[in-house]
Amino acid sequence: MYEEHAEALAAPIAEQFGIRIYDVEYVKEGDEYFLNVYIDKDGGVNINDCENVSRLLSDALDKDDPNPDAYTLIVSSPGLGRALTKDRHLQQSIGQDVELHLYKPHSVSGEKDILGELLAFDQDEIVLAAEPPVPAKGKGKAKGGKKGSAKKSAKKAAEEEASGQNAQEITEETEQPVVITDETVLAQQKHAEETNRIRLTVSRKEIASIRLAFDF
Repeated sequence: MYEEHAEALAAPIAEQFGIRIYDVEYVKEGDEYFLNVYIDKDGGVNINDCENVSRLLSDALDKDDPNPDAYTLIVSSPGLGRALTKDRHLQQSIGQDVELHLYKPHSVSGEKDILGELLAFDQDEIVLAAEPPVPAKGKGKAKGGKKGSAKKSAKKAAEEEASGQNAQEITEETEQPVVITDETVLAQQKHAEETNRIRLTVSRKEIASIRLAFDF
């Protein structure tokens, strides 16, 4: 509730400078509390943007602050590898590469860390054009007469998923739900193949964290 209150105060202040609030978090580190306000704008924010928002927000909090505890206010950019914690963050990141860290290896890729282009999402799943899994070293094809691996290739599993998937809904915070048809799934599959990737769906319950990917 306090984070929501702080964001409600910060949003109109940020708008004065053409800035939007990316996220607000109230955290404890050691014995100290911090109110972290992350701001963003097209082209990126600079130190002056942070100082302008910090100064006015500090004044606003002095007048209207329900938090009785002492804390430090920090206004900053969310950074290049920013965490995608809200649906609005995901919506803004459609078409960009993201990094998913899972609680356990994915059933298709077999990996806990997945890199891929964010294609779509709804309340249950994230859809990626993901980098194909790296084959395990020292493992070849099963020979005749011996038990081989029963696992399907990631690409084949993705193709079967695409051909058999029914319509599903993308839930967005500010827009009406959009129905993903089989044609959309096949288009995602084609796009993934054109970029030498595979279409991969990941349950949001399996995801420990999502971050925007970046290269130095």
